[in-house]
Amino acid sequence: MNNQGLGLSLAPRMKTRRITANIPEGLLQEATALSGNQGITETLVAGLRKLIQTAALEKAQVLRGKIDLQEDKGRRSDSPRD
Repeated sequence: MNNQGLGLSLAPRMKTRRITANIPEGLLQEATALSGNQGITETLVAGLRKLIQTAALEKAQVLRGKIDLQEDKGRRSDSPRD
């Protein structure tokens, strides 16, 4: 199933999957209100994306200081490497 006719601006070309989930009503209402009263699908997509983003940030923080991203100071970026 795709989301072409669903009006999902959050995921315009992603393949979708219809699911059934039991979500506490208060949690869903609060999340929907915080998301600007978007629909349930948009609220859930935003929450899932935030979860993925948070995990990626945590992974990057673990690597902080372990990877040297700066080039050699005496070498131009377009010069051939040894």
